[in-house]
Amino acid sequence: MLVAESTIISDVRVAMDENTAITAFTDSDGTVIDTDTLEMEEIIKSKIADGVNAVRKVAPLSMLDLTRKANGEDWPVTWLDDDKCIGEVEIPEDYLKLVMFKMSDWAHAATTPIAADTALYHQQFSEWKGVRGNPSRPNIAIAADTATGKDVIQFFSCDSTEATAELTYIKRCIGSTGSAGSYEIEAPIYRAVVLKVASLVAATYANGDLMNLLNQMAQEALG
Repeated sequence: MLVAESTIISDVRVAMDENTAITAFTDSDGTVIDTDTLEMEEIIKSKIADGVNAVRKVAPLSMLDLTRKANGEDWPVTWLDDDKCIGEVEIPEDYLKLVMFKMSDWAHAATTPIAADTALYHQQFSEWKGVRGNPSRPNIAIAADTATGKDVIQFFSCDSTEATAELTYIKRCIGSTGSAGSYEIEAPIYRAVVLKVASLVAATYANGDLMNLLNQMAQEALG
């Protein structure tokens, strides 16, 4: 759902006001904070995207709108080694977290990338195909492309360079959209986002008690 920035700010303020009776909302030197100040509004604005992304990272997939990309002109496969059928695809700019990646000749999708700083990652470039996985046991990694420096998904388990790619991922919130400054936020996680943003604002003022309380409430709002 599309939510106006002003609505989010108002809801965050309410969440903070409701909990100041439990833990006094003060800054690091003990001064009581007025949640109606313009300074507070600017701080809330600066934390909205971070709050959305933090919640999306931990929310159940059933609460989220997932983004799917299939191979095409706007999202091409680059083959690094035609003989070994090793290739890569560039990660979209709005990528936040992997749900699944699948090449068309695999039996199933891969959901857990290999870390690029491990021995297992280097084994994926082996001369022996079994070490690199196979369509029934595919391996992928997230790494930086040496030529462009951009993050890519590398894959090692195809039988043919004719295979095409499919990626499903959780989208990153980069900022507000449109002249009105609205945010696209999934309805099931909205309450958790408000509480998470409020906890980040409390952290800015070094109010650890309020931050922890709001953070715990955000987790509980996800069920």
